[in-house]
Amino acid sequence: MTTNLLNTLILENILFESVATPQRELYSEKELADQNTVSVTSRSHAGKSDLERENERLRKELNQLKVKEVERQQTQFDVGIND
Repeated sequence: MTTNLLNTLILENILFESVATPQRELYSEKELADQNTVSVTSRSHAGKSDLERENERLRKELNQLKVKEVERQQTQFDVGIND
């Protein structure tokens, strides 16, 4: 039952509202376009590594649960490594 629960993928969206600032902007439109390109590229690479780290963490957790389940079964049937 626990394994099925861990295999369920949860997808959520976070929406951010963009609001124009009332202050005068001190940069050119070209600089803004260049900055946005770099920022989006950086975030996509960072997001990928975050997902990879989360995936690795979940794999380790799943492996730990599998080991605990095997230990429980061995205890239940009086079978162990030292037998």
